[in-house]
Amino acid sequence: MYGNYEHWRAKGAWQTEADFSDGTLRLMGLLWALLDGTGPLLLEEPELSLHPEIVRHIPQMMLRVQRGREGTIRQVLLSTHSSDLLRDEGIAADEVLLFIPSEEGSEVKVCADLADVCQLLEAGLSVAEAVIPRTQPKKRDPRGHRAPPGKRQPRGPWLRWSPDRVRADCGRPVVPQRCRPAFR
Repeated sequence: MYGNYEHWRAKGAWQTEADFSDGTLRLMGLLWALLDGTGPLLLEEPELSLHPEIVRHIPQMMLRVQRGREGTIRQVLLSTHSSDLLRDEGIAADEVLLFIPSEEGSEVKVCADLADVCQLLEAGLSVAEAVIPRTQPKKRDPRGHRAPPGKRQPRGPWLRWSPDRVRADCGRPVVPQRCRPAFR
């Protein structure tokens, strides 16, 4: 595989896949996976190694690929903690599952069934702004405990905690403000 990109040079150089960036290779792999096969497709964090401006277009790319397929469309489940990906206006609350750990195992909740999420969406917030804050770990107490002993805190693999949300200088979670992109 080889390609020539349009960019600032008058004549860009041809590159092979050995020269492609990790993000370019991941994006091609994502699109290929959407086109290939007929069964359910599970994607974990498709936004990794991609520029945030590309990430915000992933839901629409997935929709276009699905519409362009001959035959049946695939069911796609993806896990993410990317506010850029979830900021797409085409994502409805009934398409987002939140996994909440409990003593008996994880409980799955459809975000459209959560009254507080629906109120935030009706107030004009995006799915990302309404859901991502629910997945953040609780603040740690001075002894380093995240939650009181015996209590598990809500989070889920479909919208999960990420190491890049921890400030490097002190190890405390970064708390985003409600009206700005959460984790940039």
